[in-house]
Amino acid sequence: MMRSDPMRHLSLREFDLPLLLVVLTITLLGITTIYSASRQSGLDAVKPYYLKQILWLMIAIVAMAALLLIDYHLFLAFSPVAYGGVVLLLIAVLLAGRTGRLGARRWIEIAGIGIQPSELAKIAVVLMMARYIDAVRARIRRFHFFILGLAIAGVVAVLIVVEPHLGNAAILAPLAIAMLYAGGCNRKHIVVMAIVGLALSPVLWHNLTGYQKGRLLVFLHPESDPLGKGYQVIQSEIAVGSGGIVGKGWCEGTQSGLSFLPEQHTDFIFSVFAEERGFLGVLVLLLLYGFFIIRGLRIAAESKDFCGALLCVGMVSLVGMQVIANIAMAIRLMPVTGLPLPFFSYGGSFLLTTMVAVGVLLNVRLRCRTF
Repeated sequence: MMRSDPMRHLSLREFDLPLLLVVLTITLLGITTIYSASRQSGLDAVKPYYLKQILWLMIAIVAMAALLLIDYHLFLAFSPVAYGGVVLLLIAVLLAGRTGRLGARRWIEIAGIGIQPSELAKIAVVLMMARYIDAVRARIRRFHFFILGLAIAGVVAVLIVVEPHLGNAAILAPLAIAMLYAGGCNRKHIVVMAIVGLALSPVLWHNLTGYQKGRLLVFLHPESDPLGKGYQVIQSEIAVGSGGIVGKGWCEGTQSGLSFLPEQHTDFIFSVFAEERGFLGVLVLLLLYGFFIIRGLRIAAESKDFCGALLCVGMVSLVGMQVIANIAMAIRLMPVTGLPLPFFSYGGSFLLTTMVAVGVLLNVRLRCRTF
């Protein structure tokens, strides 16, 4: 339900400064690591990725601050428009998007700026699902209402798979399940859908591209193609392991400095950080992410507004699952999925999306005790 006065329920005493400071700390660590990862060994040149990331950070902070001034119920009221908009953008990407490596279409130019709609789609899915679950309430325990909730994420996931971007599509399934679970769905329905998913896995496998199949197969045996599909994983493991306890030092990593590590400023930036900062640095980074997740779930638990709590669960799940997926990928606990590390990896659309998630959390916190 919309509120007539978006500022009426604003309480600055409830502003979660520790959450914001932790996010900014992670982001600044990411920028320093992007700088290191973009250095060219033996040369004085540094690719300007870190400068672009700083620019995107300033844009993201402005966007996040603007979000705080608007009652989050207004976001929910316009969630169908946002959801419909990203669906149209995803279709536009398939029809006229920029073709990247391996024939994937993931980007579209708007006013001269490259936008990755699949990133924005994740926020739209969270908003739409929160509105839907809040509208049906207890009826979410019925199977067909549960399926309709899954369909909100499923439509977007199918469009993203076609791009193809299997990583972004795959993250939507656990995200939807987390929100449905928080909304009070019947747990048996989750089990049923998990069984159905396993049963349909041969069909999914048959429809994967050869490159995607290769990534999944090489996950089990990277040594079978050490200079091809297994190269990324092998070099990532070497980088993480060579960091030792205290690391080699900032800008002193050999795997990144000598360009052995591919995609080192995006997908495998965790490996760069682990090599330079070592086990102790990784431990600090994990504690920072852990604080963010716990703090976000605490905001959800303390919110007196059901849809506000759902929004928090969705945003925390969105960030937390990508943290787990990226780090697990870097240390070969999961196949390479192409998911970046939240607040840390290079990428304007991705940074903007994750900072919007933070803005929503802070927004709910500001108004969490007034309903």
